[in-house]
Amino acid sequence: MLQFVIASTANAVSSSNNALVIGPFPGASATATAVNNLMRCSVGAAGVAVVQIMIKTLTIMFTFLALAVLTGGL
Repeated sequence: MLQFVIASTANAVSSSNNALVIGPFPGASATATAVNNLMRCSVGAAGVAVVQIMIKTLTIMFTFLALAVLTGGL
């Protein structure tokens, strides 16, 4: 259930971002979409890198505990 909510929210945010970026540049919609995809992949890669460093430093159990506390506190 939680994965469905997260995926739906991510899809809505991505669609809104595409609309906001493409709106001012209607002639360059492919470029705007490419920039959105590049940023999405870059943020994902940075997130994976941070989690990997956390796992090496804190072990898997404490990494997931820290992420659960972080997301639960938001």
